[in-house]
Amino acid sequence: MGRAKHLGFISDKIGELYGLHYPEDQWHNLERCILNAVVELKHDQGLPAICEWLAQPDIPDEEIKVLTKHLTIGETYFFREKVALDMFRKKIIPEIISQRSGDNKYIRIWSAGCSSGEEPYSIAMLLKEIVPDIENWDITILATDLNDAALQKATTGIYTPWSFRETSTELQDKYFVKEGKLLRIVPEIKQMVTFSRLNLVSDHYPLTSNKTNDMDVIFCRNVLMYFAPKTICEISQRFHMALKNNGWLITSQVELNDIYFSLFSRVFSHNGIFYQKTELEQKTELKEDFTKSKKGQVSFITGSKVKRSNQQDRFKLKTNSPFKHDVKEPETSNPVDAESEKQNPIQAALLFAASKYPECVEYCLQKPEINSDTNLMLILVKSYANMGKLDEARTWMEHLLLSNSITAEIRYLYATILIEQKEWDLAGKILLSILYLEPNHLAAQLSLSDIYKRLGKNHQAMKQSLNLIRCLDSWDDDEIVPDLDGMTAGRLRQMVKMSMG
Repeated sequence: MGRAKHLGFISDKIGELYGLHYPEDQWHNLERCILNAVVELKHDQGLPAICEWLAQPDIPDEEIKVLTKHLTIGETYFFREKVALDMFRKKIIPEIISQRSGDNKYIRIWSAGCSSGEEPYSIAMLLKEIVPDIENWDITILATDLNDAALQKATTGIYTPWSFRETSTELQDKYFVKEGKLLRIVPEIKQMVTFSRLNLVSDHYPLTSNKTNDMDVIFCRNVLMYFAPKTICEISQRFHMALKNNGWLITSQVELNDIYFSLFSRVFSHNGIFYQKTELEQKTELKEDFTKSKKGQVSFITGSKVKRSNQQDRFKLKTNSPFKHDVKEPETSNPVDAESEKQNPIQAALLFAASKYPECVEYCLQKPEINSDTNLMLILVKSYANMGKLDEARTWMEHLLLSNSITAEIRYLYATILIEQKEWDLAGKILLSILYLEPNHLAAQLSLSDIYKRLGKNHQAMKQSLNLIRCLDSWDDDEIVPDLDGMTAGRLRQMVKMSMG
């Protein structure tokens, strides 16, 4: 058995044990993690010996714990990803508070893949800040992880300053006690969280016995990206079962994927996209592609599983908005010809190809199906962008993101608009989401490397550039790279190497 076959076998076994997915271009990282584990265990470091070890029907628990420690990612920090926590603090918890009173005051939250505890403790601190009579509430914060070493650190509750890079001094002083250069979580926050070991792939849930049932909110951020697609779908289904009706699943904005989370309604709110478990009758009500409210504002519904938040509605009618155009629904006595509808994207594409962008915009906006036809919307966005009307392009792009077709192409176009608007952080998140869907997307890798440089994150920029060079190894020099204006792989390789010095 050659080296590649050994690593392939190891990758398959890790997939069986943990559900973790290591594609071939990540085998070098897998090998590093495995070697670190066998060194600690003082096992033979040869790949054949490692394969024999993993092929055992029953690997001892202590060895599994060591392997888990080296394979799972433990780096996190308090109050990570402000978008998600704003949604939790400003919308989700206030709604729960308004719906429950008297003897019905309870909140159930699950931090799945909690690592060393920064996320569940952040949740506890937020609840302490925003629930007015918290002592009268029955609050459950369940925090689970596979990594025993991370759970041990979490239950200890002692952290280095690096864990507080997004935490205000005020909150540090209020909820932590200094112990030299370290900080310890105060007992009143620590006792709000229950830590437990749970394998999202192989353990049973939702169950009353392990308290994983009847949840209001499940946080599972920067965890699912390490699993194989089939495993993600299975976990998503179990999360759906674990949630109450109208409960929320909060993933990282990098992990958004409507195929994986097809059971949920997608909600755009507080500058992010989140997943909600909605009742069947709520979903089936959303039938119209285009409706107009009584107040004269235009609202858009782009599919039976899409739900828009009432808060921070980004599609309100404005005097300079593309949504000010009234769209007349076709009369039943004179239905729109199906063949002419098929021609609409073609006609728009011809105008776009001829660089007739104003005419293309006017043509697209006149079509009743503009709010539901992905191709038409895409052409409209590109036309606005080429006219330099970035605000209009972004508005329509965010409408397009609420459709059921969030492809890598659409995300990349959104990222380029954000880059033009110098929205570096949000553009970076969108590019990361593209690489989550398509790890070898060269244009996204190049743009992300450039953003890291602009933000002064030189180490991450160099790492991204090296990964781009590695991906280019499978490309011929004269091949055209998509989304880079006809640039060849050879020219891109040369350009990246020059930028690296």
